Amino acid sequence: MSSYNSLIKLLEPMFEENKILSINQKLLKNIVDLMEKFCQIFDQLEFSSQPTLQNVVPSYYAMLNFVRINNLDRPEIKVLKEQLEIALDLKYVIK
Repeated sequence: MSSYNSLIKLLEPMFEENKILSINQKLLKNIVDLMEKFCQIFDQLEFSSQPTLQNVVPSYYAMLNFVRINNLDRPEIKVLKEQLEIALDLKYVIK
């Protein structure tokens, strides 16, 4: 969370650090960890010249695996994963 600490140092001289102190650092780290998993897939899809079944379908199932709810997940992360799963279904599932 070096960016968090850097932001505190930047805000302190302006006496504005209270705006960031209320951020739950553990929750923020959980969100960052979850979203980082998507970067490689997005890069792969972005750099492919044409979306094909060979790269889109495995990407979809990998992302579904990322949002699989774990009993150890924080409640906020469970909600985020549920919403991401809904978004994936809206984007990729043909109805």
